[in-house]
Amino acid sequence: MSSVEVYVVVEGRTERTFIRDVLAPALSYRDVFLYPALMGKPGHKGGDVRLDRAKTDIGNFLQQRDDT
Repeated sequence: MSSVEVYVVVEGRTERTFIRDVLAPALSYRDVFLYPALMGKPGHKGGDVRLDRAKTDIGNFLQQRDDT
């Protein structure tokens, strides 16, 4: 079986830590590798994610990657 890389768009440090410290280690045994990608502006208080903001952040994230 080949490995799978999943980039998880997260809103804040808590979600990033949860992905990195809890989910990623649990799934790595099945060759599923999770990488949290923080969206939004640094210091921005979250809790109200709008589709337009998410689309912009995801688009910016994908443009920064060499393999997309």
